[in-house]
Amino acid sequence: MSASSTKNDFDENIASIDFIPSDPNATFYFLPNGIGKDRRTIFTNAIQQFHLQLLTSPKNARFIIVDEQFDAPKVYSVLKLDASENDEKPKPIIIQTKWLSDSLKEKHLVPLTKDYIIRAPLIRKKAMPSFSQEPVIEEKTRFQNKPKRRLSDDQPQGGSATQVKQRRYSSDDDDDDYDIMEDYNDTVKNPYKHGELPKGNWMCSMSSQTAKKNTEVNKDIIEKLQAMADLYSKTNDKWRAYSYQKAITTIRRCTKRIDSYEEIIKLPGIGESLAKKIWEIIDTGSFEKLEDFQSSEYMTVINLFGNIWGCGPNIAKQWYDQGFRTLDDLRTKAKLSHNQQIGLKYYDEFLERMPRDEVAEIEAVKEHALALVPDLTIQTCGSYRRGKATCGDVDILITHSDGISHQGLLIPLVDSLRKSGMLLKFI
Repeated sequence: MSASSTKNDFDENIASIDFIPSDPNATFYFLPNGIGKDRRTIFTNAIQQFHLQLLTSPKNARFIIVDEQFDAPKVYSVLKLDASENDEKPKPIIIQTKWLSDSLKEKHLVPLTKDYIIRAPLIRKKAMPSFSQEPVIEEKTRFQNKPKRRLSDDQPQGGSATQVKQRRYSSDDDDDDYDIMEDYNDTVKNPYKHGELPKGNWMCSMSSQTAKKNTEVNKDIIEKLQAMADLYSKTNDKWRAYSYQKAITTIRRCTKRIDSYEEIIKLPGIGESLAKKIWEIIDTGSFEKLEDFQSSEYMTVINLFGNIWGCGPNIAKQWYDQGFRTLDDLRTKAKLSHNQQIGLKYYDEFLERMPRDEVAEIEAVKEHALALVPDLTIQTCGSYRRGKATCGDVDILITHSDGISHQGLLIPLVDSLRKSGMLLKFI
């Protein structure tokens, strides 16, 4: 370990510290607070892998490794350390866990630069209260001893935070991708006045080029998360689907490649459970949960039935529960609505995506509509308007500036299209 480690604090004039594991002065204490079980195991194994001297108490540790959420005063408070000036004993250097993460990535201990250091507080001796020397591993919430007060009329009456957390919507597995408390905490940390939208990096405020560039940076992550969100939507697990969509929106805003767990966990709206899954995608290039879900019989059948026009997640699940497994089962055994019969009849056709030039031909609908009512506002929407090369369907918006003249247009427009041979069947 370099000479800089003998000073009372990390020397501003020294670029970094290089560790020699056998150096008796290079002693470490690992504060587990705020770190999940899996990450805790990873960091503990890293400390052993790099042969760092780990102490069971912070009292004599020269370096303290903590989660990025902590600042120095918090660390000193939790561990009951003396932050006052003391020439006899230097203050410990507080290190972010990112140092271990980066070392694991590089497969060796990286130099301890200022970027990894959390600056220590400097408090006069007389200003410091006396503390016991035993660390408190889990700090009690600072709200416990606050006096109770009545809620005002404009505050929510939904019960305590613990009660709210217990109302979390979940599916049959033990996954915690969605936690309603994350939304609650976001609201508390970022309040805004009623009737006003909070300012932020909304996707709609970005140029299409910026959004596309951001998406490309973390494309592999977004694609797998989107696939998982789609599967949850098809099983009608709307809360987990929402959680994944929320994460996708956040990641799309990232202007650089995400390459560490610490970066993920700092992103707004992404909890520990989902952060682990995102890290799995980054670290291994695969997503085991997605692969298992996609290959299961249940999901294969739900996907098959869910692609039928006129069939939603609930209907698909009902058919599965009734023992139907194939499209032939539905044709011969299921009681189908008119729309479902049409969807089953044109199953393959509806799944085919139309090339853009074919959609342009369908825009001839505009001519028929304008022949019936002049001055209509007509816009082809959806993926065609967004410039996609192919489209699953064609959405055409028809209205009029007076808000009246477009009413009753549908039936005569359909008749006009049918007579021209453009419309084969009206569903």
